[in-house]
Amino acid sequence: MELQSFATAAQSETSFGVADKMNVYRLYNPRNGEHLYTRDLYEAKTIASEQGWQWEGVGFTASSTTGQAVWRLYERASGLHLWTTDANERRVLLAGRKGWDDEGLAWYGAGPYRLSRLYDPASGQHLYTRDANEVSLLTGQRGWRLEDGAGTWDTGSASDYVPVEPQWLVSDSWGVAGGRYWIQADGSIAHDRYLAPAEGTGYGYNVYATSTGAMLRDDATRIDGVLTAANKDGRLIPITSSISLNVPYTNQYDEGAPMGCEGAGLYMALRAKGYIPNMTYRQFMGTMPYAPDGNPYHGFIGSPWPGYDPYEYNGMLMGGVAKWGARYAPVEDLTGCGEGTLVAELAQGNPLVVWVSPRFKAIYPRNEWYGKSASTWHVMTLMGYNPTTREFQVSDPANSKRQYWVGWDTYTRVWEVLRGAVAVR
Repeated sequence: MELQSFATAAQSETSFGVADKMNVYRLYNPRNGEHLYTRDLYEAKTIASEQGWQWEGVGFTASSTTGQAVWRLYERASGLHLWTTDANERRVLLAGRKGWDDEGLAWYGAGPYRLSRLYDPASGQHLYTRDANEVSLLTGQRGWRLEDGAGTWDTGSASDYVPVEPQWLVSDSWGVAGGRYWIQADGSIAHDRYLAPAEGTGYGYNVYATSTGAMLRDDATRIDGVLTAANKDGRLIPITSSISLNVPYTNQYDEGAPMGCEGAGLYMALRAKGYIPNMTYRQFMGTMPYAPDGNPYHGFIGSPWPGYDPYEYNGMLMGGVAKWGARYAPVEDLTGCGEGTLVAELAQGNPLVVWVSPRFKAIYPRNEWYGKSASTWHVMTLMGYNPTTREFQVSDPANSKRQYWVGWDTYTRVWEVLRGAVAVR
């Protein structure tokens, strides 16, 4: 990893007289337990977003001109790094066939406080910290050895840092695929608080950093005791009462289309939002796109009408329905989203076309030449949610119950096979 030039380091004067003070960022590798320290913000963000390291903020401060020279070395065999001010230690490690590479001058140690260096004999790793509590925990309970005086250096206090321009970090490192984390001015990750647009988040509304730091989106959780859903962009939707949208009902069998659930689901959702008020279901079905290439993501395959082949697929998947709906209204294909996104859309008054199964019977995923599919599917209109009973309300075009409530577990057990959802707004 190439180190950034000192010429680009943050320039500021500190209360203890160190010019050219700069942050040294600390990261943690959960795969091998190593900590990495770098003054290069770009390097820090890159390994956090692309290489699976967890961001730990500002480890300490250093200088580009003043104090003790700190060298960075890398051991090829173990993949571990070492930072030291000890010229003899550096010389011995680099000499002969020790397997260490010299990665150059890292920074200068300067400040009124001595940094602590610890060594773990079990892993061969070193840790550098200004946190007395961390030193006490690791030496008292984890078997680490204190190596103060062995190549350590001076730094600022525990609250000393150069303000960072707040910014997003996108990383999978904490187990959330594509998780978004907000780096605050002190270099730490925001937790348990709202992020306002004035902070420069790039959103025109508040988002919420959860207890893990991940921005709440595409999920639901309790904030201040209130069930709160968030859509894929993090818009917070408090769910304080039951939601039940006004969806005009259509039965596919009554309309003579035994395989016409996709059209019925979309037709009901469009009419619920006030679109196509004067178009009948049969007229609407006359505009349905078919897939000449046999790909249900491009259009309908088979036939929705009597005479369909019962041994072949007859239907359409999410991409085709989204394209069809876009002729009449703003729609978004939310396929792959979490259940919280469904709740958030309902809370905003938006019905959804969803892919489940007839009477919510068990189905299983299938991989077809055109992509992900299922052993069978049935399309309904999702129209409501009750936070007290944890039930979804559906408008089922093939069921004599017409519109009914179904438990969260029953619904998600089937819906998660395809996670198909098209929102009409």
